[in-house]
Amino acid sequence: MAEILDCLPVASARTRYPWEEWTDGRPRRLRPGRDFFTTVRGMRSTVQTRAKALDIAVAMVSERDARRPAGPERSLCIQFFPERAYRDGPPRER
Repeated sequence: MAEILDCLPVASARTRYPWEEWTDGRPRRLRPGRDFFTTVRGMRSTVQTRAKALDIAVAMVSERDARRPAGPERSLCIQFFPERAYRDGPPRER
């Protein structure tokens, strides 16, 4: 039988990824198996969801192995722009 509680426990603020570090504005290369444990496509979705929740613009580029351009994506490069709102998007290249 399930245990009855007096109240719900406080949820942990712990997250899987170091978002505070990653959202500091510096560009980063994230690699599967080292920095995240899903597909590059799945991580792209996770980054987009976090950017929207934090209301911070983000730019992302998936990288493939130059020797196997049709092969799987091997990394995801991200850069958050803390001074820009999510809806404004990242700065455009001139």
